[in-house]
Amino acid sequence: MFAAFGLQMLSNPLLNYVSFAVIGGAVFGCCLLCGVSHKNLVALLVLAFSLFCFMFVSSFVTGNVGLGFYVSIIACTFLSILMLQYDPKLLILKTLYYFLFVFLVLVFFALVAGVDPGKLWPQSSRNTTSEVFVVLGAIFLINGRVLRLLRFKPLFYSLIVVVSIMSIGRSGIITSLMLFGAFGLYTVSAVKKRKIFYLCLVSAALCLYFRDKIFTYFGYLEEKGITDSYRLNMIKEFVANYDSSVFIFGVDFSSLPYIASFSNNPHNAFIGLHGALGVVAVLLFLGVLLSLVKYTINGKYVALLALLAMLLRLSTDEASGLLLLPMVYVSLDGVGYLLKSASKRNFNYYLKSQA
Repeated sequence: MFAAFGLQMLSNPLLNYVSFAVIGGAVFGCCLLCGVSHKNLVALLVLAFSLFCFMFVSSFVTGNVGLGFYVSIIACTFLSILMLQYDPKLLILKTLYYFLFVFLVLVFFALVAGVDPGKLWPQSSRNTTSEVFVVLGAIFLINGRVLRLLRFKPLFYSLIVVVSIMSIGRSGIITSLMLFGAFGLYTVSAVKKRKIFYLCLVSAALCLYFRDKIFTYFGYLEEKGITDSYRLNMIKEFVANYDSSVFIFGVDFSSLPYIASFSNNPHNAFIGLHGALGVVAVLLFLGVLLSLVKYTINGKYVALLALLAMLLRLSTDEASGLLLLPMVYVSLDGVGYLLKSASKRNFNYYLKSQA
């Protein structure tokens, strides 16, 4: 299934449709294997059908058919529900981690061998490398419980920083260091002094080994700044054309001249999702906001820092397919937090009324 998500990043339309079929079948199979009741499975299928109906209405209003986004959102919703409710052994997250770890090692050796970072991803840029590993790497720190079951964690998060530096992307390097900091915070909170020592040792070795690239990067940063004017111009164009129709149904980016000149890519996952999904994306964002509140109130600073790194990275590039899984997972976690808080308040109110 994760490999099928990877096929979506290729430019061949036939492979895209094949990947959609594989993803749908695999997610449905996971639901059955995880013991989802027929009642809940029917409810999930009704949700999927409702989203597809909304997609057709939106495509009629805006002319924008975001099939890939809807398939990804539905698949990621199913997977997130399974992870949150039906996977006590965390098998899905562990499978994703080792799949990602092997992929990360392969990318690292490809970059060491001199492969151009911009040629690693068809129809994409060098920035995709850091986006894939920062965004997906954040979900393990956000979950927290799965970290105790994973091996090679220091190497995993160190390599994310390394491949981000080798790709020379500003947001990628900054957010990968934030993610590495979140992992460092996890080791401190777990009171594992030996791991802290090795983490510092690895950090110092990496800084020494990549000192030339780091100095080059800071010179590049000084020359170009933190943000690009073209990204800001895209945001301004989107806001200038924002209305109730865009809020509900989204927008076809080909109707916005400046964004259209960049192959309809707004270089911002939040704008891209809102443009493709309309109000569905707004609901998704509200769930993420609830999770931010939850992690802050409950003092889950590792999850909070990892989530901030993920959100910052998504704010500078488009995202689709498996890259939407962490956001959907966090959003549903936030909604669950709200529902539990509301039911607890209602229960306490009921007890007081009976006293």
